[in-house]
Amino acid sequence: MREIPNKYWICTVYVILTAATLAVFWQVHAFDFVNYDDDKYVSENKHILTGLTLSNITWAFGEPHFFMWHPMTSLSHMLDCQLFGLNPGWHHTVSLLFHIVNALLLFTVLRRMTDRIWPSAFVAAVFALHPLNVESVAWVAERKSVLSGFFWILTMFTYVRYAKRPGIVNYLLVVLVFSLALMSKPITVTLPFALLLLDYWPLNRLENVSLTQASSRRTIFRLILEKIPLFILSALCSTITFLAQRSGGTIIELKNLPLRFRLANAVFSYLKYIGKMFWPTELTAFYPFKSEELSSVWVWVALAFFLVVSIIVVQLAKTCKYLPVGWFWYLGTLIPTIGIVQAGSQAMADRYAYVPLIGLFIIIAWGANDLLMKWRYRKIILRILAFAVLIVLTICTKFQVRYWQDSLALWEHALQITENEPSAHYHLAAALAQKGRFEEAAEHGRVALELRKTPNAEILSNMGSIYNNLGRYTEAIEAFVQALKVDPSYANAYVGLGNTFGKLGYHKEAEQAAKQAIKIEPDLAEAYSILGAAYFSQNDWTDAIETFRQAIRMQPDYAQAHYSLGLALLRSGDKNAALKQYQILKKLDAEKANMLLGLIQK
Repeated sequence: MREIPNKYWICTVYVILTAATLAVFWQVHAFDFVNYDDDKYVSENKHILTGLTLSNITWAFGEPHFFMWHPMTSLSHMLDCQLFGLNPGWHHTVSLLFHIVNALLLFTVLRRMTDRIWPSAFVAAVFALHPLNVESVAWVAERKSVLSGFFWILTMFTYVRYAKRPGIVNYLLVVLVFSLALMSKPITVTLPFALLLLDYWPLNRLENVSLTQASSRRTIFRLILEKIPLFILSALCSTITFLAQRSGGTIIELKNLPLRFRLANAVFSYLKYIGKMFWPTELTAFYPFKSEELSSVWVWVALAFFLVVSIIVVQLAKTCKYLPVGWFWYLGTLIPTIGIVQAGSQAMADRYAYVPLIGLFIIIAWGANDLLMKWRYRKIILRILAFAVLIVLTICTKFQVRYWQDSLALWEHALQITENEPSAHYHLAAALAQKGRFEEAAEHGRVALELRKTPNAEILSNMGSIYNNLGRYTEAIEAFVQALKVDPSYANAYVGLGNTFGKLGYHKEAEQAAKQAIKIEPDLAEAYSILGAAYFSQNDWTDAIETFRQAIRMQPDYAQAHYSLGLALLRSGDKNAALKQYQILKKLDAEKANMLLGLIQK
C-alpha cells in the first residue's frame, strides 16, 4: 500500500537532512587545501586562479584539465576563485552545499518515483551521512564527484518528468542535463543504463511486457531507442576521456598490469566496497594494489558470491523489483572506475562509490520493510534500526572528515592504514616540508624512494628541494640530476637545480637551468624568478627587471618576484618604481614588504 505524501513530513525531512549534513560536514569550512591534486585543480592552476575569463572558458572546453575533460567542473572552480580567491574554506563549503543539494534532490526523486516518503528519506540520509562519501565532499579536487552527482540526480528528476509527460521539450531537457553531467565527470557515462533500470522499477514502464507479444517488443524497442542519443553522448565522452588520459600517461599499459590482475582486482573491489559500506573502517585517500589479495582464493569466493546474488535477484525480480534495479545499478555504475581500463595506480577509491552505492541503499531501505512485513511491531523496529544506523554513520563520518583537514593529517592517517605505501610516504614528506620539518620530510622521502620499484622524477625532485632547505646542496644537486635522468622534460627539477646553483653562487649555471625550465614550460613563474635572480647577481639590472616582471605576469600574487623586482629597480636607481612594489607587497607579504622598505629608506 502506498503512502500518501504529506507536505509537512516532507518539509521535516528536508530540514533534518540539511541540518544533519551540515552538523557532520561543517568543519570543512576551516580546512586547508591538501597536497593531493588540489594544486593541479585549483591552487597552482593559472587558468583556474584567474577566474571566469573568455580565454579560461575556452581552455576549459578545449583542453583537458589535469588529463581529464570536465569543463563544468573547471568552470565551477573558476567561479570559486572569482568569488572567494584562494580561501580554501569557501571552496570546501561550495562542495558541501552541492552534497546537501544532492541528498535533498535524491530524496525528492525517489519520493516522486515511488510515492514512499520514509524509504526515500532513509536512502537520502545514508547517502548524505555515509563515511565513504567523505572523500567526495571534503576534498576540493574531487568537486567533480559532487557536481556530477548533482547533474546525475537532476537528470533522473528530468527523466521522471519526461516519463510521466512524454514530449520533445521534456526529452531535450533530459539530454541537456545529462550533457552537463558528462561535462562534470566522465563517470556518468553509465547513466543511460541506470535510466533503463528505472524504466523497470519504480517507473514501471515495462509493466505487463512480454517478449512473446509484438506490442511488448515494440515497447522495449522504444525505451531503448529513446536512450540511443544518450548512449552516443556517453561513447563520445568515453573516447575523449580515454584520449586525454592516454596523452597524459595516466593509462596503465597491460604489460605493466596484466588483464588477469585487473579482473581479479575488479571482482575483489566490488566486494570491498560492499564491506566498507557495512563496516566503514580503514578508509584512506589511497588504496594500493595488493598482489597477495589478487592471487588468493578470496577472489574466486567473491566471484561466486556475485554470481549467486545476481541469480537470486533475477529470480526475485517479479515480486521484489527493487532488487535487480539496486543490484545492477551498483554493478553497472561502477564499471568505468573498476579498473578494467586502469587510469592511475590506485586499486579502488572511496569517491568512486558516490553514486553506485545508491543502488545498495535502495535495496536496504525497501528490503528491510519487506523482510519485516509480517512483524507486529514492524514500524517501531524499522524506526529504531534506521535511527541507530544513522547515528552510527554520523559518528563515523564526523571522525573521518577530520582526516581531510590538511595534508599532514591526511597522510599520517593514510600511513596508519597503508604502512609501506610509497605514495603516502611521499605526500607526507611534502606536507612535512611545507611545515618546515625538513629532517622528518627527508626520512619519509627516502623511504618512498626505497619502496618504489622504479625511480620517480617528482619524488627525486622534491627530495632535492628538501635537501636544499637543509643546506645539503651536494645531495640536492644529485637528486635533481637523478630526476632529470628519469624524466629530462621535468621542468621543476631544472627549477630546483637553478635554485641550488644560485645559493652556491654558480650564477651562470643557475641561468642555464632556469632557461631550460622555461624552454620546457614557458609559463613557469618560479623559473623566471630564478633566472631574474641569476641576472641580478651578475649586475644585469635591465634583464633582471624584465624577467621578474615576466614572472609577475605569469603569477600576479608572486610575493618573492615582487620583492626581487623592487630590489632590482632600487639597484637600477628607480626608487619610485621600487616603492610601488612595496605598496603591492604590503597586501601579499608584510614581512617582505618591510624588508624592501628598509632597503629603500637606507
